[in-house]
Amino acid sequence: MDKNRFKTAEIQKIQIARRQLGLSEEIYRDIIREASGGKTESSTKLTWQGRRDVLERMKELGFIAKPAKKASSPAKVRSGKVEVNSRRQADDPQSKMLRALWIQLHQEGKVKDSSEAALCSFVKRMTGVDALDWLSDRQVTVCKKALKDWLER
Repeated sequence: MDKNRFKTAEIQKIQIARRQLGLSEEIYRDIIREASGGKTESSTKLTWQGRRDVLERMKELGFIAKPAKKASSPAKVRSGKVEVNSRRQADDPQSKMLRALWIQLHQEGKVKDSSEAALCSFVKRMTGVDALDWLSDRQVTVCKKALKDWLER
């Protein structure tokens, strides 16, 4: 995760903590001023240390960070009905390597959806094959090259 995305995630966490604790504007600004040594009242202008200090102070006040909700299973819509995709993930070395490249693209912000379904859609566009474990060696090579080229851009 790059610095800006990490900063954004921390600021969002501060805002979640603020809402969870029901802090007034005045108290919230006091916490930020305290963490910044009086330099700012805005969480966006805090250093990484300041953001960490604000979160620690909010934890002292009772903030409990909840884990992010997991995404639901990929679903397909056919004739008005939702059909859940229950295919297992391919676990062969080539599929794991393609999945790792896909996740790396997501972490670098080049892919919005890191899900298995999104990867399978990409593979289908590249090869015409629906599942990772059905790919031939040549098709794996084509996908791998495309993903690596994408990473280099």
